[in-house]
Amino acid sequence: MNIVQTNPQRRTCWSLLAVSLFVGACSGGQVDDETALEVQAPVPYEGAFRTPVQLARRMSLDIRGEFMDVNEIDLVQQDSDNVDTLLDGWLQEDGHRSQLIDIFSSMLLTKVDEFNVTEADFYLSEDLAYDFVRAIGEESPRLMAHIAMSNGPWTDVVQVDYTMANSVLSQIWNLEPIDIDAQPVDSNTWVQARYADGRPSLGVVATNGIWWRYYTTPNNKSRARAAFLTRLLVCDDILSTAVTSPSSLQVDANNIDDFVRTDPGCLSCHQTLDPLAASLYGFWQHDMHDVVELSIYHPEREWDGERDLQLDMAWYGKPISAPAELGERIAEDERFYPCAVSSLAERLWRRPVLDIDEGRIETIAHQVSSENGRYREIFKALLKSPEYQILIPMDSADSRSASTAKMMTAHQIQHSIQELTGFEWTDSTLNLLDNDEWGYRMLLGGIDGRSTTQWLEAPSATRQLTLKRLSQLASEHVVSEAVEMNGHELFLNQNPANIGAGEEAFKDIVSSWRLRLMGEAPTQTEIEILQSRFMQAENSFGREAAWTSMLSVFLRDTNTWLY
Repeated sequence: MNIVQTNPQRRTCWSLLAVSLFVGACSGGQVDDETALEVQAPVPYEGAFRTPVQLARRMSLDIRGEFMDVNEIDLVQQDSDNVDTLLDGWLQEDGHRSQLIDIFSSMLLTKVDEFNVTEADFYLSEDLAYDFVRAIGEESPRLMAHIAMSNGPWTDVVQVDYTMANSVLSQIWNLEPIDIDAQPVDSNTWVQARYADGRPSLGVVATNGIWWRYYTTPNNKSRARAAFLTRLLVCDDILSTAVTSPSSLQVDANNIDDFVRTDPGCLSCHQTLDPLAASLYGFWQHDMHDVVELSIYHPEREWDGERDLQLDMAWYGKPISAPAELGERIAEDERFYPCAVSSLAERLWRRPVLDIDEGRIETIAHQVSSENGRYREIFKALLKSPEYQILIPMDSADSRSASTAKMMTAHQIQHSIQELTGFEWTDSTLNLLDNDEWGYRMLLGGIDGRSTTQWLEAPSATRQLTLKRLSQLASEHVVSEAVEMNGHELFLNQNPANIGAGEEAFKDIVSSWRLRLMGEAPTQTEIEILQSRFMQAENSFGREAAWTSMLSVFLRDTNTWLY
């Protein structure tokens, strides 16, 4: 199978740590002329694969961040082909949107707890401090999630003329809902909206949420912003490029521009990076703490970059006559779809994409881009890959075996427990697991967007303590509700106050928990152990407390949060 693919020529570039925060780093070179490349066939991956129930459990957690219910498990046990039917349905649920927002947030890192301005700068109440940073941080990932769930091609992510807005963003930015009858009524209601400030149709590239997070300085001249775009959209991580420079080289903020235009080591990189930076000057702010400068697009500055950097706008050597063409250039780049596949693969396989994975990545990218280009098809293809479905590799030395088990992310833990029990850990106004300024997101293993930029890969003391407290609170909540309402779905619609360890209903309930949470049924010996421990707790603290304790233990069991 052959495809035409742009082949970026990697070159050496240099950077000095002392000026990198203000000047930026250099790119990985320019794209050569298109050449025909043979797409590698995926390398076979042999071993034992997950059972249908185990696979469906993993898919459910990755697609929508939720455990399967008893009816879904029954469908899978009746016929393994039902996994595909469930998968198609899950990809259209609101839970999938929530999971996509978390995935794209891990790529964008915009969900931070502090920006260069605060709610007070917009004369908003201090009570809106959390809603303020959450709204700004979620704008860009919500737009990406909206496009991913739509029927359009993934290239829309850099070409649509709208964004997503809630009531907070509608107050602070010049946004107009596309549907005049769909005004956002609160911070949790998100609708499609357009900026009314003349910015080009660049999809996520034109969102304030990105550029408030990745601001630029006078010396940097949008180079850091350009480096962010190449990493996000074509997986060219400029800042990780190896750099070399003579020991005698003397560079500072005053002469950096001369060097990047004349020194061969600098020129080989900056001839790609700087033309892209020049196309971003409509987002330039003269004062990074000025709300007006930050909030609106500046069409009058679009060509200031060419003057400031003394070159023409371009995307990897392809000229751009105006910033409005940037999205088209990105969408045309042959690395665009492979990057989308690779970025999602890292999060679904929960490991770096390796050289041995190149065949799988290119095959999926080619198939999706040559058909409908939908992100949903990328998701489905990766879920059906053996790298995702493997349980025990035949060859333990295979470097891909790292994807056989992974920990639930902070978002998956929070969302799955909320869906299972109805409990949301708040202080009555805000979600304590969605931020660090007021809550415990990082303690649970989440990302703060600045100091922590990757999901936790191994258990930590703080994660386990936070999970323990969350499990206790959620269990207290659902048991109390089940007793008060005389039943709950988690207890198979029965009242736990009426069920003791010796009854058949006890076995049915704990067996359903084991299947839903861990993907396998308990043995008779395990049920007897649970009965014994339940009776001990009931004798000491009462039946309701015994149910609370048992559910709490299930929720924080290693086999629950490993999948």
